[in-house]
Amino acid sequence: MYSATQLSWHALVSAIVAWVCSEDSETHPLDAVLKQAALACDDALDEELTDVSRMQHIMDVCTHVRLQCEERFLVYPYQALPTHWRQRHTDAILLACVTSLLVPQGTPTTYLERIHDLDLALFVSATPAPEQRTLVHAALPVLQARYRDATMADSHGTMPPIKRARQKRFDYMPSPVTRAPLCSAASPIESFTTPLTFTQFLAHCPSPTLPHGRPFIVRGLASSWPAITKWNDRTYLLDQAGPGRAVPVETGGAYTSNEWGQSIMPWATFLADIGWGEEPRATAPPTSKRLYLAQHMLWTQFPWLADDIVTPDYVHMAPDTLDEPLQHAWIGPAGTVSPAHTDPYKNCYVQVVGSKRVWIAPPDANQNGAMDVFEADDEDVFTHLMDNTSRVDVFDVHLPAPFRDQVVPRAQWADLGPGDMLFLPPKWWHALQSTTQSFSVSFWF
Repeated sequence: MYSATQLSWHALVSAIVAWVCSEDSETHPLDAVLKQAALACDDALDEELTDVSRMQHIMDVCTHVRLQCEERFLVYPYQALPTHWRQRHTDAILLACVTSLLVPQGTPTTYLERIHDLDLALFVSATPAPEQRTLVHAALPVLQARYRDATMADSHGTMPPIKRARQKRFDYMPSPVTRAPLCSAASPIESFTTPLTFTQFLAHCPSPTLPHGRPFIVRGLASSWPAITKWNDRTYLLDQAGPGRAVPVETGGAYTSNEWGQSIMPWATFLADIGWGEEPRATAPPTSKRLYLAQHMLWTQFPWLADDIVTPDYVHMAPDTLDEPLQHAWIGPAGTVSPAHTDPYKNCYVQVVGSKRVWIAPPDANQNGAMDVFEADDEDVFTHLMDNTSRVDVFDVHLPAPFRDQVVPRAQWADLGPGDMLFLPPKWWHALQSTTQSFSVSFWF
């Protein structure tokens, strides 16, 4: 069709217009509105002088369609959201980018807004059509180039130094990592210093003779990944992404905490605020709010990250539960916690930068309610989503008696360092706590 990185702005506009106009069905009046807007953009492409007021009208139309779609996003659980609403949302964002490209001498702020919106298309509407994802990734470098040109023009022809997020240091140092066993686990997780063979791996997967499977760690499995050194470098992560990128971030404590929330923030600001790649100092500021980019499919935004890692062979050795493995990224400062919970998939969890402490327990550890799981409340969407999550803080020394008596004797623990991989069979309870700044990758399969 076309390269996602080599389109001129003129070719990009034509490609977006052609895509919006080529969609077969018009299941909603908004589809016709978007096609009319696309045709108006196509007409403007052939004009020597763009009618700025008409472009503003098209922008207003795109904004209206986006808002209509976002209202539907709030009505449906995301998994039940009809695809056509996500597709319209993405098309409206793409057409808004077209209007900004058609207007000469746009402002830096305008281009940053369009770049931000393209990220929303990637992680909010999630570009349901492959063609849309290709167009979004083609549009990003074009708009980033426009942003740089506009910034240079504002500086009277001299490109100012690239403004990095301020090297903001945390004024605290987390407690030193202790290597003592967890109070909440009786034994260490089985560890190996060399990769398991196919036969050995299958022996750790669930089977009739081993219904729950058996977790294990391979130390240094990913030590040769380029990511081990590259991802610790904030400059590398910023330069590769380019200006204006945004990511979804969790704020506050663990997602079981009343302080927990979600926010969308600039990628550069997030890395600066967590002090990525810096040495923290001595005492904790009482008002600092912890940030965590958790369980995010970062590769949909930054495909170049995939060049720095290698999917573990184990992901392809067992029968697949999913059509394709799901890869998630986890980035945050020391002290971030994922509470004890279960997942329905096999998981190869790789620690890339920094270290984490891991606690695990078998799927049947909740006998007699010892895990104190959140109960689904039909009136509370959050507790409904946490019916696989324990209320027990497994990293605390004060543990409820049922948990201490029934779970601790069967629980295991380990510390993961750069390059270490944990294999976790489905439905095992697991909790993780970063003991330093941390960047991890999980492969569900």
